[in-house]
Amino acid sequence: MAKSYNQKLKILYLLELLRERSQDEQMVSMQEIIDFLEEKGIQAERKSIYDDMDALRYYGLDIRYNRKRPGGYYLVTERQPENAAKPKVQEPEHDQTDTDKENRKRLKLLCERSVQSFVEQQLGRVVNVKEKDENYVILTVEQSVDARFFGWLVSMEKKVKLIKPKKVTGAFRDYLKGIVKEYKE
Repeated sequence: MAKSYNQKLKILYLLELLRERSQDEQMVSMQEIIDFLEEKGIQAERKSIYDDMDALRYYGLDIRYNRKRPGGYYLVTERQPENAAKPKVQEPEHDQTDTDKENRKRLKLLCERSVQSFVEQQLGRVVNVKEKDENYVILTVEQSVDARFFGWLVSMEKKVKLIKPKKVTGAFRDYLKGIVKEYKE
């Protein structure tokens, strides 16, 4: 819940700042965002700003982050009209070949409510939704299990967790261990 009336305006101020800076082809750093919001009487932490950026992306804005110095966020395009096809930010699905159909499994995912509709849109084949608590739901989905899906799962960070079947969670752990092994010094 918002701490003050101004807190409810935070995402709108964030959008305003991105629009202003993007017109001038400038990026905005996290510290600049925090300072800008503070000038508006809004206290914000990095985590809440990351969530707001995700919400704006889900809404349809193409917000990007440049890691090169000086890095920062910038708005590439405005929201497309309602009748336009909405671009998918992350794409775990791909052409359904016979191999994909063979690899399809029924999976249970623990999912934060804040990303539930996004996950449902991305995965498509949601079989069941079970309420866990006020913050989480358990989604049962039919999904091809391969490196592409595992990569998508990693991109969802801690907002989505693969919980069943155990055989697939073990394969996911092995996938992650393989990546870590590649980067060990």
